[in-house]
Order: sequence, then C-alpha cells, then structure tokens
Amino acid sequence: MDDAAKLNQRTGSLLRACPIYFKEEKMIKAFVAAIAAILIVSMSSCGYIGGEQTPTETTTTTELTIPTMPTDQGSLTMPVMTSETVTTTTKSEAELKKEAMDTFLAEFYSSKISFVNIGKIVSEAVKTSPLDHKEESKSGQQIVTVKGKSGSGNIDVMRIDLTKSGLDYEVEYLLTTMGDHYFDKTINAVKGISKKDFSTNYKMTSKVVSKGKYQQYAFAQKTDGTANQFIYVESYAVIADNKLTVVTGHFVSTDISERQSFCKLLEGLRGKLST
Repeated sequence: MDDAAKLNQRTGSLLRACPIYFKEEKMIKAFVAAIAAILIVSMSSCGYIGGEQTPTETTTTTELTIPTMPTDQGSLTMPVMTSETVTTTTKSEAELKKEAMDTFLAEFYSSKISFVNIGKIVSEAVKTSPLDHKEESKSGQQIVTVKGKSGSGNIDVMRIDLTKSGLDYEVEYLLTTMGDHYFDKTINAVKGISKKDFSTNYKMTSKVVSKGKYQQYAFAQKTDGTANQFIYVESYAVIADNKLTVVTGHFVSTDISERQSFCKLLEGLRGKLST
C-alpha cells in the first residue's frame, strides 16, 4: 500500500471516530477525498513525497599555470640594482699638448722619410773648435761629443728628406713641433737639470718660422756649494728644399768661456748646414 492510500485510510478512521454530523455516505467520501488532497499537496511542498531531490551542481575548473623556477643553481638570486657614477676628467693643457705631439711623432717617423748623410759637413764645422770632440753616426744622426777642461756636452745633428713622406702639415707646425720635441729631449738629457733651473727660456718661433727656421735656447747658472755651473741648451731646425735639418745640443761647465766656445760651435754648424 502506497503512502496516499495509507493516508486515506487513516483519515477515514479518524472521521469515523468523530460524532456523526454527516448522514450520507457520499458526503463523507467527498469530504475525506478533499482532506486527503490537501494533505498530499502540503506534504509534497515540504519534500516528503516523490523521494529526495538531488540538487545538480555545476563545477567550473580553471587551471593556474605557475612558472617553474630554475632549480639547478640551488637557490634563487635576485639581481642587485646598482648605480654607476660617471666621472669626467678634464685634461690639462700640458697633457693635451703631449698627446698631440706623440700622435704627430708617431705619424712622422712611420711615414716614408729618409735620413741624409751629413757626416762630412759636421766634420768640417767642428774641426776648428777649441773643444775636444768625437763624432759618430747612429740611426741616421751625427752625434758629436765635446769636452773641455771644466765641462762637457753633446750635439745631435740630422737631416731628413720629406719628399716621399706624404705628410700634410704646415711648415710652421712641423718646425715648432719638431723643435719643441728635441729641445725638451735635450734638456732632459742634462743630468740634474730641469726647465725650472733656467733663468732664460727664449723661443723665437714667430720670427724664425716665417723664414722656415726655428730656434730655442736657454741659459742657466747653478751652484753645487763649491762652484758655479754654467749651462747652455739650444735646438735649431730649418726646412729647405723639402729637407728638415735639426741641430740640438747642451753643454755644462764651471768655466763660462767654455760655454761660449760651445755656442760658437753650434753657430758654425748652423751656418754650414744652411748653405
């Protein structure tokens, strides 16, 4: 017997137990049917009839992809942000001049220059000097070592043919650069002497270069506590017939007359090499 039939039977029993208000059996049956219908509807709305209703659930799955971190290094190292400070160094005038000279000399001596043999001219010029002298040829240059009773010095003489050099410099720049280079080199060759020791440092660039010539010389007097030393340094350069001639030398003596003899020797060399 189903639930509805059981409910009808139970309802009928209850009504029969009550005082009889209805006389006709048809009225009783109609009343019982109505009560049963009301109870069935009420119980269905409460979920007691028709079995359990299983709710339907909809599940949406979203896959989250997590990047795999490298494990071969054992640990994760975070980059360190650093800031760099850019320091700009301003070069001095002397440093810029030295760089320019070094660049010029490298180009000059790597070009197709050639040295001219002037040994005979040098020998002719020095043979009349009262100072003892010794000549030698080295790397295209004529080197003259001079010596007196109270001092000594050196002279370097060279003549360079520029015909095939391919250099494209103005005569003034070439003479000034080469002259300054050999003047500084000559001063540095004097032991115990620097440019600061010279009381006179006269440079006739503007006048002499206008005639294709360069000359710079300097005098100095220095004492060692027992005697005075007289020092003379000179560099001379000239360009003629596409040939550069350089005469540079220094002399140190405690006898000022020997320094004068050295100056005359340089003058004789300049004269011979200019003809």
